[in-house]
Amino acid sequence: PAASLSARDLAGLLRRVVVVAVAVVAVVALLAGLLVARELLRPRHDVPELAGLDVAELGPLVEGQGWDVERVQVRRDGTRAGEIVAQDPAPGTSLREGRTLTVTVSRGAELVPVPDTLGGLTQGEAAAALEAVGLRPGAVSEKWGELVPAGIVLGEAVLPDEVPAGTLVPLVVSKGPRPRAVPDGLAGAGLGYDEVAARLADVQLVAVRGQDYSDTVPEGRVIGTSPAGGTLVPRDSEVVVIVSRGPQPVIIPDVAGDTVAAAQATLEAAGLVVDGVDGPPNGVVTGTDPAAGLQVDRGASVVLVTQRRGAGGG
Repeated sequence: PAASLSARDLAGLLRRVVVVAVAVVAVVALLAGLLVARELLRPRHDVPELAGLDVAELGPLVEGQGWDVERVQVRRDGTRAGEIVAQDPAPGTSLREGRTLTVTVSRGAELVPVPDTLGGLTQGEAAAALEAVGLRPGAVSEKWGELVPAGIVLGEAVLPDEVPAGTLVPLVVSKGPRPRAVPDGLAGAGLGYDEVAARLADVQLVAVRGQDYSDTVPEGRVIGTSPAGGTLVPRDSEVVVIVSRGPQPVIIPDVAGDTVAAAQATLEAAGLVVDGVDGPPNGVVTGTDPAAGLQVDRGASVVLVTQRRGAGGG
């Protein structure tokens, strides 16, 4: 009887387990059915065309649709930052509420390295180097460069090591050496050529000797420069240093046939001094001593030679 009882208990337990298992399966099946039914009863909405739009325009198009919107960011050449470049599902797909709509948003073009070898190139060469890696030359600014000729690139403006393809890269181009001012205070200061040439060399200008007559600056002293002091000129420019030759010589004019008064006026106008008359003071001038046509220093003395009016020559 004890063994038989045990068997009955075991059979009863087995029946209860089966009943519970069936009940659990039934509940699970019911829940699954409810979930499926709920899913099937969710409203569907057609997915709009989003590619090409700006991500800022996305909100009004998907709000109220009940979708979970996932954004994925990429870089892609030929696109602008914020542009939607792809979507999943495709446009026109009927998507139930609660499902995920994935949009791929551009961060701009692919990043490319900015060349670090632009310095020392011509502007055209630098432009070619930028275009070779998908960049473009941007605004050009200029700076003085003592060691870099005009038109040569000093470098690019400060940028990250990598920038999106198509970025405009500003260039800094040399204007060449800063202009030099011709030193002031050289004209009429009693300086010699070598002294002035040394002062010009101090500011990297080149002295070239020139000469001219001067009534006020002694011979061998500097009259001035051309260009004049204070003038801005390119570095290494030639500056003519004008050295005095002293007063300009005077050619004695021919006053033969003039009256003494007229001859004296002519000679004095030429910068000469009449130092007496050799002959009748009221006579006609027949010549000068020194003779007409000779070259003498300004201020030199000249004697008028005269004869009586009507006197024959001979």
